[in-house]
Order: sequence, then structure tokens, then C-alpha cells
Amino acid sequence: ERKFLLLDVRVLVNEKKWDEAIEAYEGYVKKFVPRGENYEDPYVFMNLAEAFIQRAGKPAQVKDMIAADRNYSTACALMQQRMQVAPKDVKTSRTFWTWMLRYLRIKKFLGDSGEVNAYHDLVLFVNEHKHTDMGGLK
Repeated sequence: ERKFLLLDVRVLVNEKKWDEAIEAYEGYVKKFVPRGENYEDPYVFMNLAEAFIQRAGKPAQVKDMIAADRNYSTACALMQQRMQVAPKDVKTSRTFWTWMLRYLRIKKFLGDSGEVNAYHDLVLFVNEHKHTDMGGLK
């Protein structure tokens, strides 16, 4: 059932039906994530965030970008848990840092839009991780 729902969402995404895709991803999260972590869960949160970004349009709507921020945060947290379990897994590390870069860009957008706490979060993150190689992306 999980996989069928995710395939259905892919169709909605390919058709650029962002409202329906968001609703379907949120339905997945409500139904399956509380039962325990499935392999695809961080990717669902990342894809949900990306759907909010797409729906936000240009110029982006702050409300959708806040939702994208929240879902990217969850996706990155889940991926970071995986990195802690398998610290030498280069693919997971690179995925995490690629997502973090996108997440930090969302934070910057929110800061530029007047969400002053977003700048604070950026500074904290950079200070915490400035001595890492950031999965080879630094």
C-alpha cells in the first residue's frame, strides 16, 4: 500500500498537480510514518518539501516555503540518524549534505523574507559544521 501510494504521488508530481501531490504525501506521512521508519520516509519528507517549493511559485509564497523548511528539516534529521548508524556510508553522507544545502537556501529565503530566526539558524548551523568537509561538498 505504501509503495502504491508513492507511485500514485509520482504521477501527480509528473503532472505538476502540486496541491494533490502535497495532500497525498501528507496522507502518507499521517498513515505510515508513525508506525516506524521505512526506508523511503526521509525521501518522502524531502519530496513533500520540494512539492511545497514548486507550489510556492515565483515569486515564492512564504507560507509554502515555511512548510518546505519544516519538511526538509525532518528529512535531514532522518538522514542524519542514518549517518550516525553507518558513519562511513558515503552515499548517505552526500545525500544528507546535498539536502542540507537546499535546506539552508530555504532558510536564507525565509530570512530575506523577514523571518529573522532563519538567519539565527543559519549562523548556528555554519558555526557547528564549519570544520567538517560537509560530505565533500564544501
